[in-house]
Amino acid sequence: MFQIDKFKEIPFYCYFLALSSTLILIGVEWDISWHSSIGRDTFWSPPHIAIYLGGILAGLTAAYIVLKQTFISNDMPTVRFWGFKGPMACWITIWGTIAMLTSAPFDDWWHNAYGLDVKILSPPHVVLAMGIAAIIFGSVLSILSEQNRRAKTSNNAFTILYLYTSSLLIVMISVLIMEDSFLNKQHSLQFYNISLTLLPIFIFSLIKPSRIKWTFTIISIFYMIHRMLLIWILPLFEAEPMLTPIRREITYFVPPPFPLILVIPAIIIDLLRSYLKNTSFVMKNIIYGVSLSISFYIVQWYSSILLLSSFGRNWFFGTGKTIPYFVGKMYKDLNPESIHYGKMFRKVGDTYINDSGETVKLLQPELNDYTFWLLDRTPYGDLQILEPVTFTSFTPIIIFCIISCLIGSAIGGWLNRVKR
Repeated sequence: MFQIDKFKEIPFYCYFLALSSTLILIGVEWDISWHSSIGRDTFWSPPHIAIYLGGILAGLTAAYIVLKQTFISNDMPTVRFWGFKGPMACWITIWGTIAMLTSAPFDDWWHNAYGLDVKILSPPHVVLAMGIAAIIFGSVLSILSEQNRRAKTSNNAFTILYLYTSSLLIVMISVLIMEDSFLNKQHSLQFYNISLTLLPIFIFSLIKPSRIKWTFTIISIFYMIHRMLLIWILPLFEAEPMLTPIRREITYFVPPPFPLILVIPAIIIDLLRSYLKNTSFVMKNIIYGVSLSISFYIVQWYSSILLLSSFGRNWFFGTGKTIPYFVGKMYKDLNPESIHYGKMFRKVGDTYINDSGETVKLLQPELNDYTFWLLDRTPYGDLQILEPVTFTSFTPIIIFCIISCLIGSAIGGWLNRVKR
């Protein structure tokens, strides 16, 4: 039976690292919204402060544990480094904090030299992302090591905190692939290629150490709640673009795209885990990879159709509010003679049936918010074709997904044994 008192058994530093990870990710997604709604005005923006406060809190917490284990009381298994002793989770967190703080002046110089980012993963942001990932992983590892040392006891509090911090890693990955996961791109091969190559590594590395049946399902629910709260809360606050080019009027903070609907593939995987307990390592991961890739494809393909329709154009789903102010008319100047033009959106003068069932004529160029994109612009403004999904092109993705499942499961096996 679940008991509140069980939470008191969790060391304080596990809570502090989980809090730091949460603060960092909220700051990151707030910062992306800030750039998408206002532009970059100063390094000392509120989102930046939230990000680096979270990093500093994580670093100080980990440093305290290291100093305590080195000079005061060596009461837990530790790893020695440069004469200091501390849990592996703390060393990883300290490295992540150093990477984050190093990226700050680098990012400020980058913006002063090159202006607004055209991609999320600019060189300074890569350093920042590595630091953030290390801090979140350190948070997950701190809970796992404490849980693994209590192998003979059952504590649901550890499980809940582990599942929550694990969901933050999935949030982190979803941020990194955000540019390729807009609803408008979810009929392109690129979206499935990136998603089904990266996500399984993290998903299966996190599933293995858990002690409950519905691990992936609960992690998916935590992830979706996190993203949905941002979709509901951010547009409540006013914002105005301050940096050119301004290609659409924005009066609110732009929320992130609707989350990947991982909960349905998660239920399938969790059921398979129970059924395949006695199956060989390779065979079960082949089944996981095939099941995950096919279920993910079906869910995202049809849910994106639904969400781009009038069904999704409301405060709950947020469709139409997630595109930044500087990309509002990115296809307006596309040459009507292009062979891809008609596949993307209607031309001026075309007649079509609107959502109300009425036949109307298009009087001005569409902004293309509610259609699937078969073309995209590179960071340099060039048009590039987004390859459509076919049976032939999707087959290699299934293979990549299986390989990712194997890698993730192997990492999960190691995490299941970590005690230091």
